[in-house]
Amino acid sequence: MPVLRIKKITDSDAAKDYYRHSDYYLEVAGEWLGLGAGRLGLEGKAGQPDFEAVCDNINPRTGKGLSAMTVDGRRVGWDFNFNASKGVGIAREIIGLYDPEEGQRIEDAHREAVAYTAAMMEKDIACRVRVDGKDENRITGNGIFMRVTHRTTRPNEDDLRPDPEIHDHLILINATFDDKEGKVKAVQEEPLYRSAPYFEAVYHNGVFYITPRKLY
Repeated sequence: MPVLRIKKITDSDAAKDYYRHSDYYLEVAGEWLGLGAGRLGLEGKAGQPDFEAVCDNINPRTGKGLSAMTVDGRRVGWDFNFNASKGVGIAREIIGLYDPEEGQRIEDAHREAVAYTAAMMEKDIACRVRVDGKDENRITGNGIFMRVTHRTTRPNEDDLRPDPEIHDHLILINATFDDKEGKVKAVQEEPLYRSAPYFEAVYHNGVFYITPRKLY
């Protein structure tokens, strides 16, 4: 299984499904990450009303639109799915049975690696610049991320039971603050896709060095 998979979230209803499917996506409460989230006052646990507001291009604190316009068919964002190796997920569950504290430490290593990678991704976030005849991108360096951590897969078809697998859904909302023009714009996806192999390596190396090597 790839360490990093990217899925486009094409509409608001698709994004809100992350909170509607409580049997899977809400095993653990979502968490806000990113400088863009902080600028909206979104910190800590990601509550459903706030998440649905940003999916609808609304500032959850003011009730006003994030960007100037909300067009039909607007892309809501991207789901960056970070997967730890199978051995890490199995080790977390087996060791956790006998030593809950150590089991949690393994999970925390994965979460720390994802948070660090999100901060690296944020440095590449850019918006379009089309004023004064320009046709270029501008680095904004801020993003609105909602992260959900899971310890299992969805129930498989063979025995209808989940398998141990630590992974995060890191949802990047399609909105970034352009301080130069003083407004919120859509995120340019091309730099993020281009750098995906690098982000994958950053995450994997982070887990490797944080988690005890005897588990691999």
